[in-house]
Amino acid sequence: MQISFQCECAIRAADDINRGNAFYGVQNFLVAVANISKALWAGGGSNAAGRKELRDALGLTDQSPLNDVDMRNFYEHFDKELFKWANDPNRSGLIDLNACHIDGIDPAKMLRSYDPATKTAVFAGQVFSVKTALEEIYRIFPAVQREFLIPPWEKVKK
Repeated sequence: MQISFQCECAIRAADDINRGNAFYGVQNFLVAVANISKALWAGGGSNAAGRKELRDALGLTDQSPLNDVDMRNFYEHFDKELFKWANDPNRSGLIDLNACHIDGIDPAKMLRSYDPATKTAVFAGQVFSVKTALEEIYRIFPAVQREFLIPPWEKVKK
């Protein structure tokens, strides 16, 4: 149920991005993807093994973009990177909350950026493909609905 809800949240957030609410949508998308990751990988470690059967049923591998919580963590803790930049005596310009494609700019100079041409979120040089994660969500969503939204007594009838 939780995975289905988070898939819906991610799809709605992607719609917000496409309607021009870039950072509202990106932040909500990253949170939903991180919640899907927590439900399917349990934050890694020994708990992840207990959810392998669930990932296998959805055709997910550990290389899935849904297993990546780093970008959500970066966005949530952006202040660390901002203070690091502010305290760097050799600092130069920093681009933040950019929502357009920029050629020739070092991605490391972009604190938070979203490129609508490539559908990627950038944080201090780290790149996350919103497009790839959304495609994975659309791929698993029918199976999530089929497996987790059908009451157990309905499955027995089949």
